[in-house]
Amino acid sequence: MPYLRHTITVDFSGDHDRQIVGVGIVIQESRQRGRRGPIVESESVQGIQSRRGAKYAVLRALRLAAEGELRT
Repeated sequence: MPYLRHTITVDFSGDHDRQIVGVGIVIQESRQRGRRGPIVESESVQGIQSRRGAKYAVLRALRLAAEGELRT
């Protein structure tokens, strides 16, 4: 059976004084066990209110996966 794995890395950082964050999402695809593989998709967003940053990042990553933008 062929092996295919997607690794989704979600990260955000922010400016506490200005109350804004930037979100980064990277999707890597691997056909070999034990390796992350090359980046097949990435996205970054700036200007999100800091209290929503983590929620936005996770929900957006899940949305990308659910919309089938990942190769299967």
